[in-house]
Amino acid sequence: MRIRRACDACRQRKIQCDGDPSSPTRQCDWCSCHGMPCTFHGLQARAAKSKLRPGLDDNLTDQSERASKPLSHDFSGSLNVQLVSTMSDTSIACHSNETNWAFPEDSTSSYAGLLLGQNRCHSGVPFFTKEDEEWIYSRTGEQADFRKLTTSLMRQRTQLPAPLQMSLQEATDHLSVLPSRGIAKAFLDAFHQSTLRLAFPVVDYTLFQETIATAYEVSDMLPSPKQITAKIGVLAFLSMVGVFHDKLSFLPPMDWDAYYDAARSFLPHILDEATVENLQTALMLYLRQRHFGRSESGAIYHSIACRMAFILGGHTSTKTKSFNDEVTRQERQARHIRLLFWHCYVFDKDIALRTGQVPLISDKDCDLTLPEGYIETQFVPPVPGHDVSSFFFANESLVPFLPGELRLSMLKHKTYELLYSAQALTKSDSEVIRAILELDDELESWRLSIPNVVRPALSVSDPKQPLSDLPIQHRMQNIVLHLEYHYLVVAIHRAGARRIANNPDTGLHANERHASINSSIALCLEASRSTLFYLRAVINDLAGEIFWVTVFYPTAAVTMLFLQILAEPLASQAKADIELLSSAVELIRGMPIQKPTQHEIDHIQLVNDFITELIRLGNCAIAKAGREMATDGSGVEKCM
Repeated sequence: MRIRRACDACRQRKIQCDGDPSSPTRQCDWCSCHGMPCTFHGLQARAAKSKLRPGLDDNLTDQSERASKPLSHDFSGSLNVQLVSTMSDTSIACHSNETNWAFPEDSTSSYAGLLLGQNRCHSGVPFFTKEDEEWIYSRTGEQADFRKLTTSLMRQRTQLPAPLQMSLQEATDHLSVLPSRGIAKAFLDAFHQSTLRLAFPVVDYTLFQETIATAYEVSDMLPSPKQITAKIGVLAFLSMVGVFHDKLSFLPPMDWDAYYDAARSFLPHILDEATVENLQTALMLYLRQRHFGRSESGAIYHSIACRMAFILGGHTSTKTKSFNDEVTRQERQARHIRLLFWHCYVFDKDIALRTGQVPLISDKDCDLTLPEGYIETQFVPPVPGHDVSSFFFANESLVPFLPGELRLSMLKHKTYELLYSAQALTKSDSEVIRAILELDDELESWRLSIPNVVRPALSVSDPKQPLSDLPIQHRMQNIVLHLEYHYLVVAIHRAGARRIANNPDTGLHANERHASINSSIALCLEASRSTLFYLRAVINDLAGEIFWVTVFYPTAAVTMLFLQILAEPLASQAKADIELLSSAVELIRGMPIQKPTQHEIDHIQLVNDFITELIRLGNCAIAKAGREMATDGSGVEKCM
């Protein structure tokens, strides 16, 4: 039986090794380049294990030999590196599983970019591991300097509010911040008569009036559990409405943070029972944190809401009355629970695809029948003008269009299941390609089903129609759908290209393999460029309260373009992409923010430092590749 000659370092990284175990003083190329000892301690153990499983080693050897063959002779350059992606977030403790991606011998350098930064969290800013930085160094000849990024992250974390630890009596004292009943009712009326209630129907007007009445009951006794629950609900509602105060500026400013602190001090209390009141409270707290960039606590509120929605049957209760029907109180409550479930569903798929975290809601366990009238009315504004507030919005026959397009959310889940789940990692390359084609077809069918006025363009370089001419509902939907569509294109094709490039055990012919990968890379890059072009065109139409929701997209897009610049620094588009990265700095700095706090200011500086460093490294990669091309006609990269 032939013992493989890979040294310990190359064997761990699953890359081809030219070392020689019979000559201890001779280092393989990889160890020589990285200044590491070239050892072969694992050979004896592997040989002993193979004796126990005859035939297995021969099969693995055949796979290794297939992996070591060049995939194509049409591409110059090779890069034998293995990168580990372990990204954490600027606003959420994101503990992704470390994944060691094998990289086949003589594959093109463009594939290596797919192995870097493959998982990111809510903000889109990755943190690079030591292995990632080694790859960056091999492409640029420069050490990446992300120290400012780390400093900014640490400063953000230290500014997070400390958990409230108080007795029930102390928490009850917090209820004194509750404003007068008249103010609470005024904010409910304003919310009900605005487009916000169609986008975020987290409270039912009739049911929440009952909640307000309970919260303000006058009694000489200590507040009952039911009254405390109602007070928490009112506080959570006011803290959420504070996010959108600019849209309801005719109402007085309030101490939104005090309302939130009071509501969260009672978080253990709402965990005692799954009720519609507690479910909507958890969701309102999630919305508040989501729009203030507090993704870690927001994710906890979301998980609580999901579990309560399951307990209340929101994932299966589809036989609810339509919005045109007269309803009893029980029917109204059942319909509202179903709407709250849809909130949980939309946010769950968004979190999973952004972060790589496992979805909390499994589609196969849910009845995903869409609300009656949803397809027909979701893109039909009830008010033709640009007003956020109008008594027309209070018409209860209107079907809410919710915070995300439900069919697109279902596609997000399918993308995660087919390409990102643990089961997806066991699929063959042909199965992955079939999944990509299936998702591509479904995504295009979805895109074509969207009315022209809000339909995402396949590619964006210069949007023609000014959004300011559109009704506010269409303006909101146009922005959200464009950003989500292009990010989903990246998610589909990046995962597929990475998977095919990573797996040397394939039945695909080399040319087919290259064609599949190159096609996916091209689509990823075009979608990333489109994201930046689109945002640059509509920046004046962005709402200040969605800064934390939208800043993810340009940050993720610049990371993708940076990887391509390092992978193919001599490509014709490389310098143009550097210019696009430069414009992204001003783009993000110019994104409107409702009322900038130190948290937002620090994050903008963090992203600015991040992109500035990417630009520097990208320029270094282009210069290094140019020098090497001038000194080596073959264009093959040499060790530094």
